[in-house]
Amino acid sequence: MRRCESRWIRYNAPVKRAARAVLVFAVCACPVLIAGAARAQVQLQDLHWQVAAKSPRPGGKPLYHDAPQWLRPPDAKAAGQIRAMVTLVNRSTRSEEGVLLRYAVSARLAPTAGDSDGVWTVPFLLEEKHIPKVKAGGSREVPIPLNRTVFGAYLRRKGRTGLWPDALRIQVMIEPRSGESSLDGRVAESVMKVLWRQPAAGGGK
Repeated sequence: MRRCESRWIRYNAPVKRAARAVLVFAVCACPVLIAGAARAQVQLQDLHWQVAAKSPRPGGKPLYHDAPQWLRPPDAKAAGQIRAMVTLVNRSTRSEEGVLLRYAVSARLAPTAGDSDGVWTVPFLLEEKHIPKVKAGGSREVPIPLNRTVFGAYLRRKGRTGLWPDALRIQVMIEPRSGESSLDGRVAESVMKVLWRQPAAGGGK
């Protein structure tokens, strides 16, 4: 009986070793599979600026249209609202929920006296926006409004010092999650000119 038992153990030892090898492979492969499933799905497809026009109906919401530039002289008493529009695309076969957008807005400041070129400064606005869901294989447009209180105060402060933006830049990033090591297609920026200087005589700037 003992001889039979030892023979069974000897014959089945390779089977046990193979089973252990499969188990070890599965344990090692699980984190890789999980990380692969958690890789970035949603990307930034497009980012651009928009300027608002008055609604044709009294009390109606402003109508936004794409614009590469914005007319906003320092002495303007009123100006149209501006915002950015970002397009998210999900090329995966499953939806992604809880997407977090972080964005920063900075200005290129130029002296109001003279025609010196502007200089890019540090961001004056840092905010975030939560997107509940982006469907699988679909896209979604997300408006990014500028905080009017913060933006207005910033312009007033700079105007008092003799400076004014001649361009605005917005930078947007999709916040990475655990296991996402690539930012390809997850960061974008867009620049919009701010017009307020009178053209120089002879066709100069």
